[in-house]
Amino acid sequence: MISSSILLYANKPHTGVDNIASNLVSHSICSIDWYLSNMKAIRVSDVYSVIGYDKEYFYKKNITTSLVINDEWHKTKSGYSFLLALDNIDINSVVYVCYGDSVFRNNIFSSVQSIDADIVVTVDTKKDDVELIQLEKNIFEFTGFVKMSKSVVQYIKNNWNKEQYRKFTLSEIIFVN
Repeated sequence: MISSSILLYANKPHTGVDNIASNLVSHSICSIDWYLSNMKAIRVSDVYSVIGYDKEYFYKKNITTSLVINDEWHKTKSGYSFLLALDNIDINSVVYVCYGDSVFRNNIFSSVQSIDADIVVTVDTKKDDVELIQLEKNIFEFTGFVKMSKSVVQYIKNNWNKEQYRKFTLSEIIFVN
């Protein structure tokens, strides 16, 4: 099975000015290195980082992912960045998508990988962030980590025009249909 991942780093951090990829997850591991390590553990073959704000950071750090540049990061939202990267991904790939500032327990990656569903969405029941989603009658915080089956990837690639989704967040993209 082909699997790819998209890391969404294009936007400015909610607080501070440092690039969110440089945030430390532990004493010496920054968030992008932590994420790449977890993708390697579940055998994801291709990782794409969508960058925009402070893209020079990625050039200086010599990030080992394919870079997709969203030069319109200040005018678009995460859903558009996702669709930009999806252009580069094999149509038969399972895709993992993650916000660059999302961090969670390492076992989440293998748990999500093991679920056989068209779309797997990770949520947090704390509800203390601004991006809330409703599933059935419950409202959850969207953590920004999603797995999409190859049939979902094929549907999006064959039927969607990314220009129509410039102002959509990733969670809005997921629940649009």
